[in-house]
Amino acid sequence: MEYFKLQIGCIIILLYVGFIYVKECRRYHRKLNETLFDELLEIGLISIALDGATAFTVNHLDTVPDILNKILHIAFLISLDSVIFVLFLYMLFMTGAFPKKNSKEPRCLCRLS
Repeated sequence: MEYFKLQIGCIIILLYVGFIYVKECRRYHRKLNETLFDELLEIGLISIALDGATAFTVNHLDTVPDILNKILHIAFLISLDSVIFVLFLYMLFMTGAFPKKNSKEPRCLCRLS
């Protein structure tokens, strides 16, 4: 318990933010569509859980197999990269810089005729 107190606090904060988000969506009768914000919350929870697992395995190297420790660390680092990428997409979407769909006919920038 002493090795992952911070992760438990972070999970509680993320669950609180998610609860307020769902509550406000229902209050204003908005549909709960799958959005980038939902994905960000889910990936954040997974990342924090993996952080807690790696904190436990690092402090119990004598009882935890080495391969499990390495697999959990790899999964944790991949989850951190995923959080950063989804956060980037979310910021693009919120600022209006998210690329729009292209038209059906591709445009050619170098016309000869």
